Amino acid sequence: MVLVQIKNLFQFFQNLVNSQEKQPILIFVAPDCDSICSCKILSFLFQTEMISYSIQPVEGYDEIEEITSKLRDSGIINQTIICINCGGNSDIYKFSNSELDWKFFIFDSHRPIHLENVFSKDQVYVFDDGSIQLAIPTLEPVNTELISPFLSKELEEDLSFENDEDLEDSDFSDIENNENIENIENLSENNENNENNENIENIENLSENEQNSDDFEQEIISVKRRRKKKPKKKDQKTMKISPLIENDEVISELDKYKKNKTNIEKYYSTTTYGLSTSVMLYTLSTQLNRKNPKLLWFAILGLTEHYLLEKIGHRDYLEIVKDFQEEVSYYFPVNNPEKSQSLDSLRFGDEYRLMLFRHWNIYESMLHSSFVASRLGVWKESGFSNLNVMLAKMGLPLDECKQDYQSMNLKLKEQLPQTFRKFAPQFGLKGLIFPSFFKKSAYDVEVTASDIVYLITSLIESAHLNIPQISDINKNFNSNEFSTQNEFSTQNDFKMENFWKAYDSLSNCSSDLFKNGIQLAIRIQKQIVSEGINLIERHSIVSSRSFRHAYLTELSGDRLFFKSATNLSKLGHFLIDIFRQSKKEVKPLILSSLIKEQNIYLVVGVSGTRSFGDISRNKFGQAFLNAATQIKAQIKRDRFESSVMEISIENMKNFMQVLHTLLN
Repeated sequence: MVLVQIKNLFQFFQNLVNSQEKQPILIFVAPDCDSICSCKILSFLFQTEMISYSIQPVEGYDEIEEITSKLRDSGIINQTIICINCGGNSDIYKFSNSELDWKFFIFDSHRPIHLENVFSKDQVYVFDDGSIQLAIPTLEPVNTELISPFLSKELEEDLSFENDEDLEDSDFSDIENNENIENIENLSENNENNENNENIENIENLSENEQNSDDFEQEIISVKRRRKKKPKKKDQKTMKISPLIENDEVISELDKYKKNKTNIEKYYSTTTYGLSTSVMLYTLSTQLNRKNPKLLWFAILGLTEHYLLEKIGHRDYLEIVKDFQEEVSYYFPVNNPEKSQSLDSLRFGDEYRLMLFRHWNIYESMLHSSFVASRLGVWKESGFSNLNVMLAKMGLPLDECKQDYQSMNLKLKEQLPQTFRKFAPQFGLKGLIFPSFFKKSAYDVEVTASDIVYLITSLIESAHLNIPQISDINKNFNSNEFSTQNEFSTQNDFKMENFWKAYDSLSNCSSDLFKNGIQLAIRIQKQIVSEGINLIERHSIVSSRSFRHAYLTELSGDRLFFKSATNLSKLGHFLIDIFRQSKKEVKPLILSSLIKEQNIYLVVGVSGTRSFGDISRNKFGQAFLNAATQIKAQIKRDRFESSVMEISIENMKNFMQVLHTLLN
């Protein structure tokens, strides 16, 4: 087992420094704000140690396979690969082979981590915030030699997994198809081989798996191997009339086998998120005595992204914010104006769930912020009335609220914190204010962490729409249609270009790039609220016993934003919040966007909780896979989010029917 605890990150880094090969370290980076911020921190640390590296943005495992395949074909024997928010929920070592001396280092906030990575040989290192080791299922040693004659009978009675060779062989299949039981054999083999490995660190409190590694080799054989031994249909009668099991020792071993199988199924059954990787890498910079305000800002952005996208709950957010507040006070003490008011200085303060209102206006921001819109019910006439009444009670003239925030009366702006604190709870907006951080940028303009997260996310997500380079966005902003053809370049070119625009904007955000990115983020948010209201008013959301679902078809104009899984997820959270406020039962939600040109539906599953700010585990990832396997559907889960998938149009109806059955 090679789990590196967060307190020992510096040992990993020192190991990299000491074992630096001629071949540059390859960094795979997922396309999101937290990952880009993490990459910025890691790049800085590598530069300080003169370590050569290359950065490769990747959106899915097919891209990782393509890149690693080229490396294998080129004969590169020694290669260090770092995965940022990718690689954790798939067996990453499958991209290498036994003839290569490749090492993978995984910083991934997705949970659960694939058990092949956890019980790997010393080629795979997983960095643990503490949540991984706690979640590892307890597996008892099993004497497989004793029970192997009975396993075929047990599988016929107990396992519901069908042979899904058709699914796996499809060109439109799931490259990361990690069936729960299929992992067990390799876990036992790897755990045995790990017994004498010297890991980066001495891991304390190992699970029973490693403590019993002498017996673990006997533990469990995989479904894949059993599939090969599975008798043909003509032999099944013979299998069914095999004698009853009377040996107590065999019964005991079979019980342990079933228990192990159940524990692993439970481990993979739901997904959630761990610590932001940028926060983890900032911790590394602290351990190396390399931390500075720039790296702190990157960590703040990564944390803020997790919070705004509801990957972590309010309590976890506040716990880390408290630590960062102390860091900010250390770098920029309030009693030292020279530091606290300097360029790029940071400060701690109140932020509002009014999206980008400092770059918009108060009225439109409140109207289109998911938090406010869901609570005031702005799609109803009474909602508009409540908004106007609230602003009047706050002493904010409507004409002031409808003009650009920068042009508002200075006195009114200064009174906003006190005013919101007093009146927001009266209108059901408790929680409108949350603690965050601000940065003084060029031209004496102050930006918030939320502003930058919205900016970065909009740049990344716009790549799916074939929007030309971001510097030209304004030229196309009056158009109601985005290009769906390769009019300017290929979609991969857009993704790559926008990734680097987002990457560069963290260090040197030009006024044009910032303005255009902010306007794009505003446009996306307006469409999210508009689409949510449209689905509610048209009663387009169907409710079943266990979840709700809705279809988005005829994507054109700004509805093309919903070709992005992140935007679909934001829409899902907005709708769940509406149901939460309406006192209806809170259920998970599935949204499916029809992408005609690819003949597919993009499907996103979003979990929900009774209380805003709480986080629940997402049950859709494994359910999607099981439903698709059962109907032998052509699917593609080539994303790092297991609750996101693509399925062909012709299979969608059957898929949803089976999903209803499985989850209900």
